[in-house]
Amino acid sequence: CIRDRLKGVEADLVINVESSHCYGNFPRFVQGVDKLLKTGGRFAFADFREASQIEALRAELSAYNLRIVKEQDITANVLKSLNLDEERRRKLIRTHVHRLLQPFFIKFSGLSGSRINKAMEKGETLSLIH
Repeated sequence: CIRDRLKGVEADLVINVESSHCYGNFPRFVQGVDKLLKTGGRFAFADFREASQIEALRAELSAYNLRIVKEQDITANVLKSLNLDEERRRKLIRTHVHRLLQPFFIKFSGLSGSRINKAMEKGETLSLIH
């Protein structure tokens, strides 16, 4: 178990990028980060959430001994990056993914027309860094 391997370990910095939206228990993850950080340590975090979940995210990130020092909405930058990289990702999916699985990969990769891409364009989903 990873908890057993991290007993007694302290970190100056914990980084989490675009994965926590998949965690089954985000508050438990934040609690683990809090336990892992040294006093004065930093947690650098970037991920997306539905706009209606942003206040809950802030509350979860502010729990325990953590506090939000800075927050920035990077949704426009994420959309620009997705659009600039669209052709490359589309080609990778077309050439390396079985035809039957391609719709799943298109959805997951945020290609134009995907649910996540549309939600970000409409402001229904935001990508934030903390």
